[in-house]
Amino acid sequence: MQEATRLLASLKPAEAVEPPPGFVARVLLEVAAEPPPSFWSPFRDFAFGRRVVFASLLTMAVLGTVLISREEAYAPSPPTPEAVMADGAAAPNSDQMLVTLANYEP
Repeated sequence: MQEATRLLASLKPAEAVEPPPGFVARVLLEVAAEPPPSFWSPFRDFAFGRRVVFASLLTMAVLGTVLISREEAYAPSPPTPEAVMADGAAAPNSDQMLVTLANYEP
């Protein structure tokens, strides 16, 4: 490490290097002439747009997978015989309750 430090120190110039005359003025003019970047400038880049589309599709795939895997948990369960009888007891027609109980499938 010390040898590398000495080697790099030997490359240092003896006096400070000054930029050529007019260099700073030219740089300042170029910076002033360049328009400020707009909000939409990253969207002009094709690679950036491709990344946004890929991230959107990946998010949609993950959310769709979660939704499909959880769909069974939110599916309505079939009515129990007690619920069918309770629903039929409120009906004034006893024949309707008999038809409901006969059509019950677990």
